[in-house]
Amino acid sequence: MDFFFGETRLPADSGHRPDAVPIVIVGAGPTGVRVAQELRRRLPGRPLKILGAEPHEPYDRVQLSSALAGEVHWRTLMQTAQLPVAADIQRLLGTEVSAIDRAHRCVRERTGLAHPYSALVLALGSRPHLPNVPGIELAGVYTFRSLRDAEALSARRVRSRHTVILG
Repeated sequence: MDFFFGETRLPADSGHRPDAVPIVIVGAGPTGVRVAQELRRRLPGRPLKILGAEPHEPYDRVQLSSALAGEVHWRTLMQTAQLPVAADIQRLLGTEVSAIDRAHRCVRERTGLAHPYSALVLALGSRPHLPNVPGIELAGVYTFRSLRDAEALSARRVRSRHTVILG
C-alpha cells in the first residue's frame, strides 16, 4: 500500500514548529492502525496523536465472524491490529471527534476539547447500511460491524434459539 504525505505547514502566526505539532489520525480501526505504522516507519520521532471512538484497543474486524462462531478466541482479535507504542505517540481511545476546525488546524471532541494538528488523516471506516424494512427498529435487531455489535450478538445467543443474518 502506498501513502502520499505532502508537506505540512502551519499558519505563519501559529508560533509552533511544524514537526512539534502532531499528525492527528482520526480513526483507530484497520486503516488508522496501518497509517500510524507507516508514519512511524517513514517519519520516526514525529509526534502522532490517534483518536478512536471505540473505547478499546484496535482489533481485527475481519475475524469478528470467526470469534462469534467460536472458531477464534476473542483475544486473537486484539493481537493482530496493534498501534505503535512510543513516547511521542498519544493514543486517545473512546474519543469521538465532532468537528474539524480547518481555520485553527484542530479537531474538536464532543466535549469541546481541541487537538491541534500539523497534518490530519481521516480513517473513519464505514457504517452498516440498514434497509428500510418494517421492524428494523425493534429490539433484537442488530448490526454487525464492531466488537460491541459482536458482543451483543454473543449475549443474545443465551436468550434465543434462532438467529437470522442478512447481508
